[in-house]
Amino acid sequence: MRTSWLLLGMAVSSWAATETVRLRRLPRLAEVAADLDTTVDPPGEATSPPCTLALLGDSLVSGVGVESARHALPSQLGLRVASLLDARVRVWVNARTGARAADVARTQVPALRDADAPVDAVIVSVGANDATHLTRPTTYTSALREAVVGAREATGAAVVLCGVPDFRGFRALSPPLRRTVHGYGTLLHHLQAGVAAQADAWFVPRDPAVCREFALDRDLMALDRFHASSTGVARLADVAAPVIAEAVTEHRDSTAAAS
Repeated sequence: MRTSWLLLGMAVSSWAATETVRLRRLPRLAEVAADLDTTVDPPGEATSPPCTLALLGDSLVSGVGVESARHALPSQLGLRVASLLDARVRVWVNARTGARAADVARTQVPALRDADAPVDAVIVSVGANDATHLTRPTTYTSALREAVVGAREATGAAVVLCGVPDFRGFRALSPPLRRTVHGYGTLLHHLQAGVAAQADAWFVPRDPAVCREFALDRDLMALDRFHASSTGVARLADVAAPVIAEAVTEHRDSTAAAS
């Protein structure tokens, strides 16, 4: 029996080492974080007051995999929210490639106090790196709750959590590893929904149709097969923008009613 466990352990270690080498050989894509802050006007004349969105998170927010800043998630969300609210939208970004929930809570949320305009909604997109690193569920939940509560305390704004992506389209990962990360990401997705409910935050769940698109359409992924392409980011923005617009509207209504 001991020999069997030893052989199994050697096999797993060998597989993990092979996967690590293979992943390190994948192309490293640059981010466009330096140009992500933007202001977007609605298609026609604005009929609603301008609003400010603050985006926190990982490489999905910092623009890895897209062609330019205008294709990145902050700009794509700004365009859609401006159209939905019929208002000018300013987007303020503080994100870092590789960030996990703990990084958002400890380094990105405190920076919200430096925003030079009142924030209407804080959008937090983090969890993919926690899934690939198998962050302990209790650690992830605690850090995410700290981020949500901290963001609200820093800004008084609505907080929107974006669900962990569906990893079935992440072809950079071998099928066994992809299944493992997908399963763990699904667990974190459920934990996110729980944190959002408990902390009175908005939640953007996975859209089943978009998940299928990512699993089947290679064009939705960037050259490294790990990050979303410009087309993929646009699809994710399609899902998140209506929730963000609704959060902004309800936050403004409740603020007006309270005053």
